[in-house]
Amino acid sequence: MTLKDYVDIIRFEMKDNNIPEKYLQTQINLVRREIAYKTRCLECYSECLAEVDVYKYRFPRSSTDTAYVDLVEILTLKYDGVMLEDIAPDEMHYLRENDLTGTPRNFTLIGGKSQPTGFVELWPTPDVSGKTIWIHAIQYPSPLVSMSGVCELQDAIQRIVLNQIVGEYMLKSWRTPGISLINFNKDEIRDHTKLKKW
Repeated sequence: MTLKDYVDIIRFEMKDNNIPEKYLQTQINLVRREIAYKTRCLECYSECLAEVDVYKYRFPRSSTDTAYVDLVEILTLKYDGVMLEDIAPDEMHYLRENDLTGTPRNFTLIGGKSQPTGFVELWPTPDVSGKTIWIHAIQYPSPLVSMSGVCELQDAIQRIVLNQIVGEYMLKSWRTPGISLINFNKDEIRDHTKLKKW
């Protein structure tokens, strides 16, 4: 589904062709991020190379797409093939006060949910360059910026996004069917959520 498809469907469902395109584009991208976060539907596998004395890292989408992944949650992170322990950001802040270098043992995700982009901090700071840092993570979808931009979410998740936008718009327009649609969507989100493995 393209951004244009989203806009056309929402306008049709709302029976209103005058809803501003820019408003819809903003809402579509916001709700896509929200639903992707709630359902944990987009997984990514990525890697980058460690650099000496660098402790903050962002990850490319792939070897052919160097745009950075917007991370929601890291499921697994390995440094040179060894799994690192995930710690809380405040604990990492405390460890950072001791500016130790060596082979990393811990990581934390900074940003992610609360910022447009997230990055990973390692501790201790790597003392050599060239070691592979590998992640398995949940990510946000790429924003749709042109009308021909294609949504990377699965069909079922795209339907949830549409229902959420239409339901919220109905509520803002004082249309009571919006309540039923939002309640239905809560069940759909629950049914399409990828569960954590722990």
